[in-house]
Amino acid sequence: MTELSARVVVIGTGSGGAVVAAMLAQAGVDVLMLEEGRHVPSSQFTQRDADMYDKLFRDRGLQSTADGSISVLQGSCVGGSTVINQADVTPIPEELFAHWSSHYELSGISYRDFRRAAETVERRIGAGPIADHEINANNRRLVEAAQRRGLRAGFFRDNRVGCVGSGYCHLGCSYDAKQSALITWIPDALRAGARLLPQHRVERVIVRDGRVSGVIATRLDAARQPVETVSIRCDHVFVCAGAIHTPLVLQQSGVGGKHVGQHLSLQPQGAVMARFSDKVRSFRGIPQSGYVDEWETVDEAHGFGGFRIEGIFGPPATATGFLPGFGKSVRPLLERYDHLGASLILVPDQPSGAVSPTAAGRPDIAYRLSPDVFRRLHDGMREAARLYFDAGAEEVWFSTLLSRSITHPDQIDDLLVRTPWRAISLRMISAHPQGTARMSDHPGQGVVDSTFAVRGVRNLYVADASVFPTTSSSHTMLPVMAFARIAAERWLARFA
Repeated sequence: MTELSARVVVIGTGSGGAVVAAMLAQAGVDVLMLEEGRHVPSSQFTQRDADMYDKLFRDRGLQSTADGSISVLQGSCVGGSTVINQADVTPIPEELFAHWSSHYELSGISYRDFRRAAETVERRIGAGPIADHEINANNRRLVEAAQRRGLRAGFFRDNRVGCVGSGYCHLGCSYDAKQSALITWIPDALRAGARLLPQHRVERVIVRDGRVSGVIATRLDAARQPVETVSIRCDHVFVCAGAIHTPLVLQQSGVGGKHVGQHLSLQPQGAVMARFSDKVRSFRGIPQSGYVDEWETVDEAHGFGGFRIEGIFGPPATATGFLPGFGKSVRPLLERYDHLGASLILVPDQPSGAVSPTAAGRPDIAYRLSPDVFRRLHDGMREAARLYFDAGAEEVWFSTLLSRSITHPDQIDDLLVRTPWRAISLRMISAHPQGTARMSDHPGQGVVDSTFAVRGVRNLYVADASVFPTTSSSHTMLPVMAFARIAAERWLARFA
């Protein structure tokens, strides 16, 4: 057994952990970062799906809900999901803070707190408008078709600097244009004296007499097999392992209470694809730059509702996952790969799922699509199909196991009727799990309070998407980074 020590251990190096580690280290705190995934520098980003899914993704991209109906995509590498995301920078709307305050008694963090932290974060990650020449034809046609109909639509802000338009964003940016935690916050932390241990899986936090006293981890080899146990003495722990694995750490440590692992939101996403007569080359430029949020709602009474449509695409192996059918039926479409476009239907759900550890310590993700989510997904697919025909598409299909397409907008409703509306038949993904260690200033409603401290144990904190009471935004990177900054500021105010 290897024995180490640090004043603060940070578990996870994604949007939350990287920000916390950098801020504490820059204040002179002795910080040790633990990351289960590998440290893969951008010089090793090969732009090959199989290679990068193995190196950068949780379970090689195969993590899913217990029933197999939704793929839950997360990074598992130094930098976490910031390395594999689409770099969209979207804030939490002010109305959502009002919802959290009135429904979850979350009064200790205000919208003003968030905006101040978010503005600082945005400067560090180079956030700004996407340049016009970086918007590819798929996204442009989708947005312009919506705007011609008078619908609310636009283009994202992102955190790319010097984008070359390779289109391989979700396989890691080989050109260091995407300002992920791997090339921003992590180097900041290391330069300030923090230490980093990749390939270390945390088994539990040690609590003695109601106070954190250490962490037990397992060092892994390149094949993710255990090598040795590592015991780390520390005074404080920040758990920032994401909304799927943070609750596992807390549950296996016996802390956090009855709400740990509950209230999971997945923001499930379905896809609509289109074929154009000309070459749109959706695999070049920024894959996800445009959105249509005409039907998305947010208010104090209900939080997020409705749905939004966003352009998307990927390399051939990834794009194949959106195509209808499988096997030989997919080949004719791939032969016209440069004529294809795709969009995602993002449906903000209510907290209803749960995460718990299996006997082997892996996450069991229990989640069922509600009738309301099915209804909004159905409506979103209809509207996306209409937009694609308005944009000039010759053929449209939904991303399901049904190998059937349509060539005219009058056929949309018939295709919707023929679509098998069962979760396992819809090719759905989730990239924004949230809520499994939710924050509330009411002792009976949440795992952490607005200082990010876990109730019932001293010196244990959570700073990632698991603290959000409900879906926070269409993309969670900026909200998590801003909340992590607030968490670090509040810790430093007490303990620095």
